[in-house]
Amino acid sequence: MKINGFIFTKNIIFLFYMLKIANHFLYAHPLPKGHRFPMEKYELLPLQLLHEGIVEPANFFKPSIITVKHILAVHTEEYWLKLKSLN
Repeated sequence: MKINGFIFTKNIIFLFYMLKIANHFLYAHPLPKGHRFPMEKYELLPLQLLHEGIVEPANFFKPSIITVKHILAVHTEEYWLKLKSLN
């Protein structure tokens, strides 16, 4: 299969099918105009991936709330406590 000039084999197509992309409108945060991280780009990226046929809607998922157990698997407890106190 050929998409946008790239040749995809059966294995690569399977890999794209398995690719899961966390996406939710809550990830979009209003930032000042001219900010170095243009949020519009991140909001449009999933639409562009779909438009180009690179992914399908099934590749996207809404992330669930993470548990403390999972947070502590990748961060120190000290970091987690500091982060929680920022409310």
